[in-house]
Amino acid sequence: MDHNYSDKKGEYKKFYSIIIAIVLTSGLMTILHDGGITYFMRMTIGVFFLVFSLFKIFNLKNFVPAYQQYDILAKRSIIYAYVYPFIELLLAFGYLMIGFGIGLHLTTAILMVISSIGIFKAMKEPDHTIMCACLGTFIKLPVTKITLVEDLAMSTMALLMIIIEII
Repeated sequence: MDHNYSDKKGEYKKFYSIIIAIVLTSGLMTILHDGGITYFMRMTIGVFFLVFSLFKIFNLKNFVPAYQQYDILAKRSIIYAYVYPFIELLLAFGYLMIGFGIGLHLTTAILMVISSIGIFKAMKEPDHTIMCACLGTFIKLPVTKITLVEDLAMSTMALLMIIIEII
């Protein structure tokens, strides 16, 4: 589908609105619970995974083929492509319930790095017009640096929490 400038602008508005809502929700939860930076990171990752997984699950039949276009594991296994949104949902619950530690963070970091590799490869393609499946197919934007930064930020926060828990 070819998007004109105003279509893309509208799609970016939706995307940024969701990201802002996630950060504000995480910030409010942190303030209400007198949490610090680690609590804020946990809430951000948890709310992020909750929101993003639900968009994927609500339109799973369209998410799977879109995700298989660029994710290195989903390309090899349709089962993984179908299960991935539910993995994100489980990770969301893990972060929001705060009962899990290093294993949760390590799983998140590994998944996000693997996802980043696929995104990076997709961005390097000469005629890269692969649509991002990060919010299912609710938002129609191509895989871009924003997608890469999003995944790398998640893996960085997960790795920081591992370091904080070890220290």
